[in-house]
Amino acid sequence: MNNTSFIMNSIQKFDLMDGEWEKFNLEFGEVNVFSAEDSFKRYYFYGINQGSLQDNFCLIDKALEEREIIPQDTYLTMFYKVKEITPEMIKEIIPIEENEFRFKKYVFYYTENEIEKTRDNIDNFFRQNIWTNTDLKDLKNPTSLFLQRLAIKVPIIKLNFEREEVQGYDYFFNKEITGIRKEREMIKVIDKQINELLQQERDMENIIQHIIKDIYGEDIYEYLSK
Repeated sequence: MNNTSFIMNSIQKFDLMDGEWEKFNLEFGEVNVFSAEDSFKRYYFYGINQGSLQDNFCLIDKALEEREIIPQDTYLTMFYKVKEITPEMIKEIIPIEENEFRFKKYVFYYTENEIEKTRDNIDNFFRQNIWTNTDLKDLKNPTSLFLQRLAIKVPIIKLNFEREEVQGYDYFFNKEITGIRKEREMIKVIDKQINELLQQERDMENIIQHIIKDIYGEDIYEYLSK
C-alpha cells in the first residue's frame, strides 16, 4: 500500500463527520473528495509523490479551479513527505497554509520513520478509544506524532479531546511559526536601521557596532569576546 492510500485509510479509522467519499484522477495523481452531508462543503485530499510542495500546490490549485469549486466551502489537505522536520521545512509550508485566498489549505507533513512506525503500530492505537489512549500523548512516539498531526490537519476528523490536553505538533508548529515571524520582524527592523544609518554613516564597522549594541546592549567586541 502506497503512502497516500495508507494515510487515507488512517483517516477513516477516526470518527469523521457525516458525508460521502469519491475520487477522481488527474494527470499528476489521484484526488480523494469528501462531501459533507447537508452542506456544500467539499474536502479534497491529495498525496504528493514527487516534485516540490509549491509546484504540486500550483497543479492541484489549477485543477480545482477548473472544477468550478465554491471557494468558501472548499478545503484542501496535501500529504507531504519530508526527510526531516526543520525550520526551513516549516517556512515552506507557512505561505501556503496562511494564504486563505480562494479556499482553506492544510499540509500534513510526515517523515519516512513516522509513517513506517505508524504502519506497524496503528492498530494498537485504535484498539481502544484513540482519544483515551495514553500513548497518544507521548511526544517521543513517532506514531503518536503522526496521528496527532493528522487529526489537526484533516478537518473532517472529529476531535474528541481538549486541545490543551494533547498539544503535539500543533503546539510545536505554532511555536515555530511564532519564532519565524519574530525573525522576519527583526530582519525588517535591522534592514530599516541599516538604510537609515547609511544615510548618516559610511563606515560599515560603525554601522555594525551600532546595530549589535541595539540588539545585545553592548558593543561588538564585548559580544564577540563571550
